[in-house]
Amino acid sequence: MLETNNLETIKMMVSIGLCWSVLPETMLDKTICVHSMEDIVITRTLGIVHHKERTLSNAANAFIKLLKLKQETTH
Repeated sequence: MLETNNLETIKMMVSIGLCWSVLPETMLDKTICVHSMEDIVITRTLGIVHHKERTLSNAANAFIKLLKLKQETTH
């Protein structure tokens, strides 16, 4: 078993037939065989990680605020 988070590595492995995967649509090209799966919803959980002893920038605070607002409107 091989585990990787690098999408280009996963795409290469799929294109030569070593595995199958769920890839972002932007990664698809002629080297990948696409199988459509109707009525399947794929989700993933994302989180926010930062050093608790470091001050966040205004941009980081604004981004976190936007993420939390989006989370509240989708639940």
